[in-house]
Amino acid sequence: MFAALGATPVVVPFGETLAAVRSGVVECAVTGTLSANAIGLDEVATYMHSMAITWGLSVFGANRAAWAALPDWARTLIRQEVGKLEHEIWDAAEVETVEGFACNAGQPACTNGRRGQATIVPVSPADQERRIRLLTETVLPGWVRRCGEPCVDAWNTRLAPSLGVTARLD
Repeated sequence: MFAALGATPVVVPFGETLAAVRSGVVECAVTGTLSANAIGLDEVATYMHSMAITWGLSVFGANRAAWAALPDWARTLIRQEVGKLEHEIWDAAEVETVEGFACNAGQPACTNGRRGQATIVPVSPADQERRIRLLTETVLPGWVRRCGEPCVDAWNTRLAPSLGVTARLD
């Protein structure tokens, strides 16, 4: 995606991001708002774009034999509680994102970080159009080439109906 924007993507260990920006190794960073504040990016960032690009992934898994060995009531309880945990994680991510924007922009709502001086850049309709174009022309086709038909089927079954973007094999 970043190459399609004309950038040269550079992977930097998270803890070295601030030093990489300060030294000019990188010109910008893509990370969460509150985590950016936690490592000091508020000291060097003059702008912060408010468009979410991606979210971290979490997976809960169990060994099939171990899962099958659990009593029905335990599997039911675990499914219910993991579902609740999922909602709590999404809610916490939203709270932290809002807090991160407040802190990085030096707003009074900042209570858990340092107050920076960044200007928050709102998402425009043109930004949304560009994101969809990058998804449809670059990101999704690249993923399909790496992942193949099973992923096309999964995408088209689960995500295409809500996004209006269909995956295709080349």
